[in-house]
Amino acid sequence: MSLESDLNSIAWRDFIAWAVGEPAMIKNFEADTGMSFAPPSSPIEAMIDEACNLKEHRMHKFIYWATEKHWGLDSAPSKYLASIKRNHLNDPSTDRH
Repeated sequence: MSLESDLNSIAWRDFIAWAVGEPAMIKNFEADTGMSFAPPSSPIEAMIDEACNLKEHRMHKFIYWATEKHWGLDSAPSKYLASIKRNHLNDPSTDRH
């Protein structure tokens, strides 16, 4: 990897870390996707979320959304782009709400 690529990866990682803690970003993500970051409202809902791995799925979708909408997929780190292709994270048919 080049220094430029390494710096881009670090900047992207820091952007994602900031975005996850930014209420306006969460609100826009929820409005755009219909997915919620709200905690489960009951113990059974929490068990279902855990069994379906929804927390991790939601985070993958948030990272993709933030990258696509605000960073630009063409500027995303190459390792991340390879990951989303490998895991079909950009395929709408994989959405679970």
